[in-house]
Amino acid sequence: MKPHGAEFQLIAVACLGTAMIGALFARPYLPDQFVRDDGHIRLAIADPTTTDAESFRTIAHLYRLLGLEDNAPGAALLGVTVFVVAAFAAIGWQQLARLTWVGLILLTMMTGVAVVYLGQYSKELVTVVLATVVLLLPRTALGEIAVVAVCLLHAAMLRPYWVLIAAAYVGWRILQRYRVRPLLMLVCLVAGYGVLSVVFAAVLGGGLESQREWMNAERAGTSVDTLIIGPFPGATGALSVASVLVVLAMLLVPLPLLATGSPTHMAAAVLLTAIWVLVLSQLLHRGPRSGRAPFPPAAPRAAALLLAMVTVQALFEPDYGSYLKHLSGLLPLACALLPLRPSPAATNTPAVDSLPPLSLHHLEVRS
Repeated sequence: MKPHGAEFQLIAVACLGTAMIGALFARPYLPDQFVRDDGHIRLAIADPTTTDAESFRTIAHLYRLLGLEDNAPGAALLGVTVFVVAAFAAIGWQQLARLTWVGLILLTMMTGVAVVYLGQYSKELVTVVLATVVLLLPRTALGEIAVVAVCLLHAAMLRPYWVLIAAAYVGWRILQRYRVRPLLMLVCLVAGYGVLSVVFAAVLGGGLESQREWMNAERAGTSVDTLIIGPFPGATGALSVASVLVVLAMLLVPLPLLATGSPTHMAAAVLLTAIWVLVLSQLLHRGPRSGRAPFPPAAPRAAALLLAMVTVQALFEPDYGSYLKHLSGLLPLACALLPLRPSPAATNTPAVDSLPPLSLHHLEVRS
């Protein structure tokens, strides 16, 4: 191992270890907008009848089961520790030595986000556990079924819209399997939103963005300054699909955050853009890259689930703070996509996800 590789390992371990220590003390110093859910969960822990939100009662019950109802530092440490475990599962000890400076900086930024959103009582505890399970599941057909199953379990426990994420995950994995060209991927995405626009009109009586618009209307007059607003409010049909596509673009490249001029918002925008560049790079990758490091085995699955998340977030997320918070539990998946320096054998190593047809004798799905 080259000396600078060992140094990178030590820096990465120091970063993750510092996050675990920081989780014990960070919560009191966070601005109010970062700890609203923490406050709701504390109230639900003390008395479940104080809230009508089933999700808060569920996560409060989980913390009580864990014996953390009166141990806020322990709850914070648990959330960040699960993140650290998942990050190691995504990257691997040996791969830490091959992180580039860009990869190390992104890892540090993602760890900071984890301390903020997981270092408290948080519903994202369930999400980061889900990400850990997804990273550890075998890369077989049964493993793929299990990914969908844990997404549906999350939907049943906390967030019903994860049913859509499970369906989107299947769709993105199929597109990966057949190495579909970018233009056809876009066509499939538009078609998917088109189908959902019909479903939303029939079931919810509104357009694709009706739920986000309802949530934002409920919070009118509040101090939230990073609202996500589509270009065609109240639109239905094809126009609502176009509006959601614009919102999706604003989630992938958060120009409204950059435009605020806030250093915190700008840093978040840079991190989010970098994550989606890595995800799309993996998605559009089509063969061995001569002289470059191959993607880790977990990368295709990680990219598919992250894409499933953001394509559904484009329908519901009311503001960029909620967007980053809901994404924080899945950041370990992004760790599997961090840029690495090539190993000596990189030029001879296949680097693309390949899902062979299933057979009765061999159910392996290579990732």
